[in-house]
Amino acid sequence: MSVTPSPVVALSRASAVAQSDGPASALAALRAIGDVERLSAYPFYPAALGELELRLGNYAAAGRHFEAAFALSRNDAERRFLEKRRSAASHWRGGAAAGCSASWKSKPYATTTYSSDCKRPPRSIGMSRS
Repeated sequence: MSVTPSPVVALSRASAVAQSDGPASALAALRAIGDVERLSAYPFYPAALGELELRLGNYAAAGRHFEAAFALSRNDAERRFLEKRRSAASHWRGGAAAGCSASWKSKPYATTTYSSDCKRPPRSIGMSRS
């Protein structure tokens, strides 16, 4: 007998993979989720894709995923969080990756932690590995 995890469990597992093996491995795990259409109304699937793309430096893709997650958000707290992540992707896509910006140094995104490596996007809370 074989047990296949639900898509939500697989999404949680991919989040753990991001912590242990990095964003590229986690992105592969997310894209390998079977029955992903069950997550079509779940905002955290595109949000997770966006977070991983952001960490990989794919800012345009990250922004698109955060926009999709924002459209699926179910309450004001989710919308505020997703808007901040969408803004972070836009900020980095707009050229901040070329060096430190004053806004980055002033921590404009409440969901980020400070990093002295200005060539990478800010990390969200809970995403401590690169």
